[in-house]
Amino acid sequence: MKTPPRIFSLEEANALLPEIEAILCRIAGKKESYDRLHDQILMQELICQSSKFSAMQTHTAEQKIDDDAKTLEEAWASLQKEVDEILSLGCIVRSMERGWIDFWGRHEGAQVYFCWKKGEKTIQYYHCVRGTQTGRHLLS
Repeated sequence: MKTPPRIFSLEEANALLPEIEAILCRIAGKKESYDRLHDQILMQELICQSSKFSAMQTHTAEQKIDDDAKTLEEAWASLQKEVDEILSLGCIVRSMERGWIDFWGRHEGAQVYFCWKKGEKTIQYYHCVRGTQTGRHLLS
């Protein structure tokens, strides 16, 4: 059975921001390394497919690609672990790259998402869970 989402007060959500920001910084560094390794593997595969490679060079290059692919899988698992850490706090990750995080909350009697972007000092906006209103609204 799925547990209901955590409902945050604005104060509780704001108190988590330093921890979340630290996690997002780790994610950004790991994501940059992941992307670089991914691109490196792609380039190795393209070079390996070149007809200028001998059979021995191709075998060596393919082994390197396999080794790097395992490292890439480990890097992805490490990234997922960081995202899971944010999720375990009860938050919703809207964009890992942009650092957009939502928190279930209540504002003026309605269920909302308090929304925060990496770099903002505090949560200043919310958006509706249901209804026709779209976009971020300034908290009053």
